Amino acid sequence: LSRRREGDERLPENESVIRPLCRLIKFGKVALDDEGVEKAMEVWRKAVDDKEDSTRKLAERVREELGEGKRGTPLCELQDPEPMMPECSVGPPPLQTPRKMASHANQTLALLGLLKTSPIDAEILNEVERNLRWLKDALDVGGYDIAYQPSHVAARDFPCELDEINQYDCVILSDIGTNTLLLHPETFSASRALPNRLELIKEYVINGGGLVMIGGYLTFQGIDAKARYQGTAVEDVLPVVLESGDDRSEQPQGVSPIVVEGNHPIVSGIEDVWPVLLGYNRVKPKTDSTVIVQVGEHPLIVAGAVGKGRSVAFTSDCGPHWAPPAFVEWSGYEKLWQQIVGWVSGN
Repeated sequence: LSRRREGDERLPENESVIRPLCRLIKFGKVALDDEGVEKAMEVWRKAVDDKEDSTRKLAERVREELGEGKRGTPLCELQDPEPMMPECSVGPPPLQTPRKMASHANQTLALLGLLKTSPIDAEILNEVERNLRWLKDALDVGGYDIAYQPSHVAARDFPCELDEINQYDCVILSDIGTNTLLLHPETFSASRALPNRLELIKEYVINGGGLVMIGGYLTFQGIDAKARYQGTAVEDVLPVVLESGDDRSEQPQGVSPIVVEGNHPIVSGIEDVWPVLLGYNRVKPKTDSTVIVQVGEHPLIVAGAVGKGRSVAFTSDCGPHWAPPAFVEWSGYEKLWQQIVGWVSGN
């Protein structure tokens, strides 16, 4: 993707990069199965030897050589089944390589997942990057150093040890389901026992870390309850109780946030009238938490203390579609997110 942005379409020379790209090659409404991908890899190797200079030409060449009826390559219909693998664990290389950072203040680990379980393409990745832009810019201005992990990167690279996660003041989860954190690729493919990273997040918060969960189709419970945070160690340290089923509340007409606890540091200095939102996840506040902002009869921002740490639930999204342009471009947007992360991390 970085090459594409610079107008450079040379073929990648790394098989770990080209294999996911081969999986994106489609014949109408069908895609290559595993055997077809292996044959596509053979075409790719030959294309590299022949000095082929474009990924687009490579796709055309694969279609020509592996087209249905020419080579008898088995093809499978595109499906979107119940996810068994970590969300989007197969895909193009990450948009940004997460950084290992020395311990100092204002470090935030942001995990923002992708909404598809079928093979992902550049457009989906670009959409995720666009939706992250406003949150990342807001925290950059506030002096926060962000380590961004899309879900297919987080599946492998999210810390497995408390010492590693303790490098960060705050962990942000947005549109990333429990499968990503439960099923490390080595656990799924090699049956290797590894730490439960949901339990790790709980221990991190209790020992003084900060946790923010942002709403979406794969956080809280999410679409068809596929995020599956109910009953997990992460729910234990959230300031809210989750529903058991699909908890999305689509509000296409727009719903206005109402500040109900204006003295809380998270909304200090922010105007009372907020732009509308187009949806959120339904939750209930825990008895020892504080509802700061509501949407209708449901919480939008809830804050709570857990052990030595703190957590915040923001039940709508940080970007479209639930957070429309008027919200992400609102004058209070940057200050809101800076104060959410500042409060939850004790800074």
